[in-house]
Amino acid sequence: MSAEIVPLTAAYRSNEPEPTVVEMLEELLDQARRGEIAGLAAAWVNSNGGTTTNWASGRAEAAHMLASVTRLWRQVVQADSYSGIDIPG
Repeated sequence: MSAEIVPLTAAYRSNEPEPTVVEMLEELLDQARRGEIAGLAAAWVNSNGGTTTNWASGRAEAAHMLASVTRLWRQVVQADSYSGIDIPG
């Protein structure tokens, strides 16, 4: 039996802006400035392939933040058909 080893971090090695990321961040910033965002949890992949997470609870309750992160996890896994993670319906 032969297995292919796939690293979990990819080397993106580009300092070019990612237009969809910039657009999302600008929209989030606009919403925050209008007072529409009570808290924020973020996870991102750096251009060197590393990952970073951060959060600001603001006036949001921890339970709401955790529920949102769990929902985001589900969306990412479902969108990635190569993840091999089976999540129940």
